[in-house]
Amino acid sequence: MRKFISVILALMLVLSTTVVAFNAYNVVDADAPTIEAALAEAEYEDALAKVYFLMPNGKNGPVADDDVYVHHPEVLDPDTGDVVEEAYDELVIEKGGKAPTWYNDFNKAEDGNHYAGIYWWDAVASPAAWPGYKMEIDDVNNGVYYAEIPGDGNLTSAVFNNGVDGGMDPTLDIYYKAAQTIDNNMEGAYEGDYETLWGDTYNEFDFDGCIYVIDPNQVDINPLSGKQTCGGNWYFYYGNGCYGSYRVDAEEFTSAEDCCLNPDHFNEEGEHVGYHEDEPTPTEAPTEAPEPTEAPTEAPAPTPTDVPLPSVIVDKDTDISVEGMIDADLVVEALDPTSATFVVSGQLLALYDITLQKDGQEVQPDGNVTVKIPSDDPNAKIYRAETDGTLTDMNAVYENGYYVFTTNHFSVYAVVGAAEPTEAPTEAPEPTETPVPTEPADSYIVAGNATDIFGTSWNGNDNMNSMDHQGNNLWAKEYTVSGAMKDVQLKAVKNGTTWIGDETGNNVTFNLTDAGTFTVYCDGEKTWVEGDIVSISGPVEIESVTLVGNGIADGSGWLNNINWDPAAEANHMTRVWDSRFEAEYTLGEYDPTDLEFKFAINDAWTHNFGLADGGVIENDVVTEAVYNGSTNLKINGLTPGTTIKISIDLSNFDFATKTGADMYVTWTAPADPTEAPTEPVTEAPTEAPVPTEAPTEAPALKPKTYYLYGTIESMNQNWSLDPALEMTEVEDGLYKIEGIALKKAELGVDQFGNPIKNSDPAGPEIIGDSFKVVQSSKRGTSVSYYFPDGVDNNRTVSEDGVYTIYFRPAGDGNPEEGWIKVYTMSDPEGDPAAHGATVGGYMYKFEKTGEYPVQPTEAPVPTEAPTEAPVPTEAPTEAPIPTEAPTEAPVPTEAPTEPVVGDTYIVAGNATEIFGTSWNGNDANNSMEFANDVWYKEYTVSGAMTDVQLKAVKNGETWIGDETGNNVTFNLTDAGTFTVYCDGEKTWVDGDIVEPISRLDVQSVTAVGNGSSDGDNWLNKIFWDPAAAANHMTEVSDGVYEIEFTLGEFDPSDVEFKFAVNDAWTHNFGLGDNGIIANGVETDAIYNGSQNLKITGLTAGTVIKMQLDLTGFDFESKTGAKMTVAWGSDTPSYVIGDADGDGTVTAKDATLIQRYDVQMSVGDSFDTAAADVDGDGKVTILDATLIQRYLAGIGTNKYHIGETAGVA
Repeated sequence: MRKFISVILALMLVLSTTVVAFNAYNVVDADAPTIEAALAEAEYEDALAKVYFLMPNGKNGPVADDDVYVHHPEVLDPDTGDVVEEAYDELVIEKGGKAPTWYNDFNKAEDGNHYAGIYWWDAVASPAAWPGYKMEIDDVNNGVYYAEIPGDGNLTSAVFNNGVDGGMDPTLDIYYKAAQTIDNNMEGAYEGDYETLWGDTYNEFDFDGCIYVIDPNQVDINPLSGKQTCGGNWYFYYGNGCYGSYRVDAEEFTSAEDCCLNPDHFNEEGEHVGYHEDEPTPTEAPTEAPEPTEAPTEAPAPTPTDVPLPSVIVDKDTDISVEGMIDADLVVEALDPTSATFVVSGQLLALYDITLQKDGQEVQPDGNVTVKIPSDDPNAKIYRAETDGTLTDMNAVYENGYYVFTTNHFSVYAVVGAAEPTEAPTEAPEPTETPVPTEPADSYIVAGNATDIFGTSWNGNDNMNSMDHQGNNLWAKEYTVSGAMKDVQLKAVKNGTTWIGDETGNNVTFNLTDAGTFTVYCDGEKTWVEGDIVSISGPVEIESVTLVGNGIADGSGWLNNINWDPAAEANHMTRVWDSRFEAEYTLGEYDPTDLEFKFAINDAWTHNFGLADGGVIENDVVTEAVYNGSTNLKINGLTPGTTIKISIDLSNFDFATKTGADMYVTWTAPADPTEAPTEPVTEAPTEAPVPTEAPTEAPALKPKTYYLYGTIESMNQNWSLDPALEMTEVEDGLYKIEGIALKKAELGVDQFGNPIKNSDPAGPEIIGDSFKVVQSSKRGTSVSYYFPDGVDNNRTVSEDGVYTIYFRPAGDGNPEEGWIKVYTMSDPEGDPAAHGATVGGYMYKFEKTGEYPVQPTEAPVPTEAPTEAPVPTEAPTEAPIPTEAPTEAPVPTEAPTEPVVGDTYIVAGNATEIFGTSWNGNDANNSMEFANDVWYKEYTVSGAMTDVQLKAVKNGETWIGDETGNNVTFNLTDAGTFTVYCDGEKTWVDGDIVEPISRLDVQSVTAVGNGSSDGDNWLNKIFWDPAAAANHMTEVSDGVYEIEFTLGEFDPSDVEFKFAVNDAWTHNFGLGDNGIIANGVETDAIYNGSQNLKITGLTAGTVIKMQLDLTGFDFESKTGAKMTVAWGSDTPSYVIGDADGDGTVTAKDATLIQRYDVQMSVGDSFDTAAADVDGDGKVTILDATLIQRYLAGIGTNKYHIGETAGVA
């Protein structure tokens, strides 16, 4: 009788596990996390259960009762419904056979052993990624593995696997090498009389000391995926691969078979021998199984002495090794390659005569053995020279500097390299015979700009675009399109990091002329496309050039306040002749001081120009415009009034070589006023900017934080946690995220035309936007909350739109207000009693706030850069440190870089009772430890504290703060512990006693600066004291503080100061990097600004009036504070532009300035200070022009014409 296995169950498992199989490692990887470390991190203190798993190795376990078949259903054409492939039955295991081996090259570690994995979810220390944790070896010969997992019912279910994540690409060999069990219940075992696992009732029993064994009668090969999905049974484990239905002290034992169900562990005489051939044979075999009072930890396993042992023999001279059942000596002779009697189509790199010798005679191995031959050439082949002069390709795989292959016959072996250098061919090679693919050491994935071809945009980690290895160092991927397309762009991405373009390194750009297929090729050096429908793009027809960069919505005119939009018509450059384009901007008060921009052709990023890696733009210097350059043009430290002229000349651009374009940028700032700082403004970055070619690692996730998680097309998300999708807590226990564009999900079919199923057999999986909320741990997701009514336990929306999503992890919500109740376990009927969920479970609510936006067809970034607009470099904002008396953290000198484990990280802060020292970035007592991709340090405090501040200090010099770059500031509500974390980009704290500060409670504001004890009046002679009550500013209205000083004869002529809140440096305001303060002009007050306010060249009698306005300050973003400082003699103030002093600005004032410029009479009332409109210290014709523009209503009045300046 034939036995059929349910395809549905296997299909459910494979598809459900691929959702979680966002592989970060295989369990054989050295960096894979351990269960022990995860449990320690989760502070798990309950009991552990030691469970065993018998992983099939081809010779262990029970046998099949009958032939085992799998049923492949018929395949239908998705359009016509016609049958394109008939249904058929495939024989998987013959009667008497065992489960196929799970051992393969992908779960074999460097120690030569194969490993198993265990995975669980929704429980303590859930693995961050499939295939989970590595199990330890108990018995390598018998294939027994074990793991100590949470016991006492702390796990609901678990899956055993062979430690391999097969991924999603069925064209890869690894896809079919992944194997796993079905979901195994771990909540309890059948108890019966406590002597046997078989019975009728559940009991609190945590499987400690039990083993899970694959039943070959339950082995299924999924007909769609080809992966093994196996059922099995639990038994008591006795050791040495022996297991049974009873505890070892059970009275029911009547024979050896009762003791061990594995029939291969008994010889013909009924003696229990197992597989341990290397143990000595006892003088007398026992006739029945021993019955010790407790289970032995290791049962004896005598073995015949004449069976050869598995061994590894290494030839020390050549480092060639042979592994297998060998009872002979290995002899290797390195031959001269020129002595070869055969001809090879390549370079003969080495020649070896490999033999086995026993008792002086040459012998051949008894069965297959594994051979490793060392070589430095990863692109060679191994051939065996046969006696007839022919060569046999051994299909060797290159692993860790060795070619590995199996053979059952030794002879002369040749290592043959390529016939010529591996320089990229100009077109795809055409092998004369079908190459035999070998498993490539590297992975190659196609990434491009057309989502209707590639599914995602510029995603170098999308396995659906994996390229197949063709041999001879060539990878390929074929695509089918339904119609013509223009300006398709792509690159191949090697191992997720290295982007490979055409011969010039640029994106491969081409058109598709019709429906059909085309193929992408990559040889590791360059990428190209071929196909009848491929038309390689020729010279670009330039219709427009757009200046694209970091304009801001609240700016004064830079890039017309438009942020990184290549299609912004307002920023089209003027064509001054055939292929030369120009644009000009003058910065206003609210424009950024650090500019970034590029040039986009024809309103898209497809063709754009920037700088190469490490490139800088110099003032008034012609520079090469690099096609699809990886670096933006950057100009730093500019001030209001600076004029930037930008031009690009494409008249000599050659599209074939992507060279010949030039660009020319000049910027002219207004002359520095006398009170300007003496330090020069940096015009170009001093270090190479980070290239945008390969997407950089995203900011790290915060621990114990809720995130939206799913497939969200508008956010380019496909089941990957993203810090951009963090839920914000708006009140206690209520979280939300706004502005998420969501599409209604549609049903789909797989590549065979069959409806896609999931863990709910009654419902198809949704294709489109579906999501849920998860909570992160330091390794990834650890807790998930599901919808009972959503398909595949995820939620979609009923119509396209932009939504605000609310989430409550606990509590109730009114359904009439849109709240939806969910439960902790999957339950299609929504019955809380089904899994013991209580009323008041997890709640969601959705509010549609807008229509779904039209999505761009191309990536809004140059080439392969991330899809979001480049982030401008912000000025570092550090704790206020006057150079005279540093009481705070020093200013960082460079931006933080990606974390490296070899780096040192030290916590530095303001509370000596916690840190021992104050702002000491070199105190080893505050060294942080590294684990799970973050550095951390735990502290214990004895009571509550307010306004604790800290940063992490990398290698003693780079200070790393919160997301805004500022000090991490928080309160501690009680005695207890808290932990400081740093991922190299930002620092944060976590703990039950941590209370983040959400607003600034201002009790006082102090003017703090370089007062001198020998002075007269300035700052009441007090030097840099934030707690000086004499310098408390007066609150003239809610949130507005003022103070005034008149300099005396002995006061400094160059003054410096900042504003300190609440008598401490914890919260203070100054200027950003390269910031200046202009006389009488309102300026942004930068929270913990790195620069002091400075006014130079003052004289005795000068009145300085300061104002700090905190009414608009937002503590979360650390922005919105304003300050105004005015200084002058004690004469009345003046109106800017009022040259004749009549109190108003008129055309007469412009005329007087024109007369003054040509040295004509202007009268005694002429006020040169008021006439100097642009503040450059001179009265010129430009000041008259500015007044005329002001009177005509032209411009933004960035020079504050008509406003009062000086001392009021």
